[in-house]
This record gives sequence, C-alpha cells and structure tokens, in this order.
Amino acid sequence: MGAVFSALLFLLLGGALGYGLWREQIALKEAQAARRVAEEELYISSIKLAEEAIDEFRFDQAQDILLDAPKEHRNWEWGYLFSLCHQDRMTLYGHAGEINSAVFSPEGSRLYTAGVDGTIRLWDASSGAEIRQSKPGKGLIKEIKISGDGTLLAAGYERGVVDIIDTADWHTVKSLVLEGMILRCLDLSSDGRLVAAGCEDGSIHLYDLQAGKWISSFKQGADPINDVALSKDNRFLASCGSRNDPCDCMARLWDAASGELLLSLQQWGYVQSVAFSPDGNLLAVGGMSEIVFVYDRATGNEIKALHGFERMIRSIAFSPDGKRLAAGSNEGIIRVWHTGTWEEEEQLASHQGAIDSIAFSPDSQTLASAGADGTCRLWPVRSKAGNPLVLQQGSRIRFTSLSPDESTLAVCGLYDAQFPILQLPSLGLVREQEGYSNELHCGEYSPDSRLFAAAGLGKMVRIWRVDTGELIGSLSGPFSAVSALRFSKDGQWLAIGEMEGVVRIWKTTDWHEASCWDCGDTEIQDLDWSPDSGKLVVAETSPGATVWQPFERQRLMKLTGHSQNLRAARFSPEVGSLPQPVMIQPPGYGIPKPARSFRSSKDIPSMSFLWRSLQMANACLPPLRIPPARCGKLAQAGS
Repeated sequence: MGAVFSALLFLLLGGALGYGLWREQIALKEAQAARRVAEEELYISSIKLAEEAIDEFRFDQAQDILLDAPKEHRNWEWGYLFSLCHQDRMTLYGHAGEINSAVFSPEGSRLYTAGVDGTIRLWDASSGAEIRQSKPGKGLIKEIKISGDGTLLAAGYERGVVDIIDTADWHTVKSLVLEGMILRCLDLSSDGRLVAAGCEDGSIHLYDLQAGKWISSFKQGADPINDVALSKDNRFLASCGSRNDPCDCMARLWDAASGELLLSLQQWGYVQSVAFSPDGNLLAVGGMSEIVFVYDRATGNEIKALHGFERMIRSIAFSPDGKRLAAGSNEGIIRVWHTGTWEEEEQLASHQGAIDSIAFSPDSQTLASAGADGTCRLWPVRSKAGNPLVLQQGSRIRFTSLSPDESTLAVCGLYDAQFPILQLPSLGLVREQEGYSNELHCGEYSPDSRLFAAAGLGKMVRIWRVDTGELIGSLSGPFSAVSALRFSKDGQWLAIGEMEGVVRIWKTTDWHEASCWDCGDTEIQDLDWSPDSGKLVVAETSPGATVWQPFERQRLMKLTGHSQNLRAARFSPEVGSLPQPVMIQPPGYGIPKPARSFRSSKDIPSMSFLWRSLQMANACLPPLRIPPARCGKLAQAGS
C-alpha cells in the first residue's frame, strides 16, 4: 500500500512539475511574441521618423534613428533610407565650426579647406585622410584660392590680410595688408599673377604679384562686397554685394586693367555669388532671388534663369570642362545643371545648413561642398543618365529589361498594359509600346536585341521588333496568366512560365511549341537557361527551384533551403558538367505593409539595392518523366 501511495505521489509531483514547466514555456513564448511585436512597431516608427527627417534634410538625425532601429527587422527600406543619408562619396571632418572655402589642387588628388577656426587643412581627395593643417593665427579665414600650377595658395583673413603661401613647404611668400579694411572675399588668377580682394566698405582691390604692388582700386558702392571673380584671361572682373534697397542690387562686370565698369546686371535682393565659365563667355549670378541667372558676358543679355531653390543661393561654380553649373543654397542643397541643355541633372543634399563653397575637381568628375555644419563633402558628378527616372508619381514598377546591346531599356509599371522603350544613356523616349490588352507581368529582349517579348494576364505572349515596334506575332493557346519568360542564350528558344505551374518552350525560328510540362501545384516566379541552353531552372512558390532538361521534360535536381517564395533564379556564366544556379530571395521582400509604404515612386528604390544571393547545394533527384501539358499555337499578327 505504501508503495502505491509513493508511486501516486511521485506521479502527482511529476505532473505538477511538468505542468509548471509547460506554463513557463507558454509564458516565455508569449513574452517573446510580445517582444517581437514591440520591436516590429519600434522598427516601423523608426522608418517613418527617418523618412520624415530625410524629407526635411535632417540627415544626421535620420541616420541616428536608423542606427537605433532593431537589427533583426532591418529590411530593404532601411538600407534605402540609410543610403539617402550618404549620397556623398566622402565626408571630411576636422574643422571646429563653419568651413568658408574649399579648393582642389590642379591635379585633383588633394583638397584644401579653410574656415572660421582659422585653420587651413589639406586632405587626400581619394582617401579623405588629413595630410596637413596650418593655423597662422590671423583669425577667421574668409576664402582660399589656388593658382593654376598649384604652387601658390592665397588665403584671405577677415582682418584685411591676404597671405600668399607656397604649397610645397607651406611658408608665407608674401602678406598683403589692406589697412583698416575688413576683407569679405578674394580670387587668385589662374596664372597666379593677380589677387582680387573685396571688402566690407564696397571697395575692390587688385594686386599684381609680379610687380609687387596694388595696381588698382575701385568701388561698387557703400555696401559689402560678397564675391569677386577673375576671368581666366585676367581681362574681366565680376563682383556682387549686399544692398539695403532690394531694388538697387547689382552684379557688375569690370575691366580688370582699368577698373572701368562695363555692365551692371540688376537683381532682386542682394547678390551672394558670381562665377565665370571657363571660356569667359558666360557669367552666372545668384543670391537672395533664389534663382541662378546666366548672362552673356559680352552683351549682358540673360541666357537662362535656373529655378528650384527655396532659400538664398550662397555659392556658384562652373565645372572646368564647362559642361555643368552647380549652385549651393542656405537650405543645404546643391543643384547641378548641364550647360548644353540647362536641364537639372542632380540635386544633392546632406549638409545641415548653408553651403558656403563649392568646387569641381579638375577632371569635372567630383564636386566638393563646404558648409556651416563644419563638414566638407565630396560628391561624384553623374550625368542625367544615372539619375532616377520617375514614370508617374505614386506608381510602382512591375519589371525592367535592358537590351543586351545596352542601347534601350523597357520599363513597365504595375497594372500597365503598355510600356515605354527608352534610349540609353539619355533615357529619351523611343516610343510607348502598345499592343497588349491586359496587365503585363514580364518582358524580355532576345539575345541579339532585335525582338522583345512580353506577357501577363492576357494569356498570350506578344512579340515585337525593337527597331520599328511592329508586332510580328502572338503565342496563344489554352494558357493561364504568364508570370515569367526567358530567351535561351543562343536565341533559339523562348521559355514561358504560367501562374498555374505550366512551362512551355517555343522554337524562335518558326514559333512552334517544342515542349511543355506541368510543374504541379505551384506558381512559376522566374526562369533561366543554362549557358549551353540545355537546362532550365524554374523558381517556384514551393518555395524552391527545380532544374530541368526542358526537351526531355526530366527533372534533374530540386534546390531547397529558402524559407519564403523565390523571386528569381540564375545560372552562373560558366558552362560545366553540372549547372550552378543561383537563387535570389530578397530578404523579407514582398508587398510592403502599409506602415512601410513610401509616398511616391521617387522614394521607391529600384535595382540599386543589393539583394543577398545564395548558392544552393545540388540535391540530385532521380530523373522523373513528366507527361506533356496542353499545347498552344502561334497566331500571326493580323490574323
């Protein structure tokens, strides 16, 4: 009896202990689930706040918000927003306070900066490393300029001193003193002979370094000079300044030798910056009007008014090749225009405050900007071909296809039944390709770039000539909606995949159906041919991918390992005894949740994000003979 009682007691205690452990596990799982929900909500809030900060050009704050977001929830939208905080190629830190000026050395490998901390710093333009710094102890530096051969650096101090510095050993060759003057700006001629200085009292002074004397002085008015610029041939000098009366604000052009006033260009509001084009034929002016005006230097006629800024323009510069004009404003934005078309090519924003100085590298491929936030940033200069193309505000892109010869690009929006063909690299519209009656899902160029095939919900494949846009035929049959298509590498075959899991192979010489099979209860997401056109990898919603011998309808191997639906599968370029497909599953990709959605197509990253790709191990299966599926036919255009 005692043994039975002991056994029952043991069972009761064991059951109580097991129940307690079970309850503890349930509580732990509930706590983990609650934590995941809280982290997800925190992540979504972080994305919203970061996007708002970026919209208001508070990039440092946006970066801090993104770095505090939970790592395990970070997705493509996190990477995209983080990249917007770093559009510049490099950011140089070191100055204590505002940077007033930045100039490249003539060979472009080095960059000089100077600012309110009274230091001149030399940087490696490739690595961003600080090479050297100097603090002459003469107070705030308003501007620095470098000679065309890079041997001399002119540094202008607010106290009315201009130092001419030997860049080889950084010793001061000569100090030019403007007694009783407050210096506002300066320029050094490209041949290193003339120094132009603009002062607080409205006077402009020219010093000849070869003659060793001041050669001329003239006044624009009683108000401060904000900027001076010498033409490359030293014949002309442009100046601009502040006026109390907004109706009496001028940019002026002078004869540098005689001081004769040649032109007065009326502006609204005081003018902050002037710049000559490299050939001296154009003069750009900007300031309180928030507009960059471009004038013919010889006649004074306005050539172009460049709009876009919402706050005062602080700095202007032409690229050395004369192809671009850049301007920076108080709102921390830089705009770049092409001088051939005067179209805006780029809008750059990362500075937290006014941009006091901008300068192009000698090869015109890099733009340096220095500002009130104490940083100098280096930006790659891109042509308009590298800029985002917005097809329609609020739209999303279904697919893009680049022709193998890289001459055209096809872009199709979500729910669209037609698509533009764009010329590369200009992105000019070749035509709006029509001829499909329903929503398109996929499109593909033939390997020789002569044909373009597209398909979707219309249950047929349309084929056009790329050069003329002529519809040459339609592949029709008892299809379901087509979700993927791919030409073979040799151009002899076209494979299509359907939403109901059927794969069809068509011969492109006579457009007859050569093979078809049913992959089972799955939806085809993508297709790709091996380099020798002997194998076909099919990405499915299983999830997984299957490698087939398409003409024998034999399944060679099943690739597994992904936890979600695949979006793409690709063979590597090498031809070997075994295929080496690469399957791509964007991490967490899919239709974004409403809380993560972006407001317009300009905010949606396209092919620029880096998706993780995984090389999957070959899991060989015995060959499996698949019965043929229903076959279709070719309908000629017009029949």
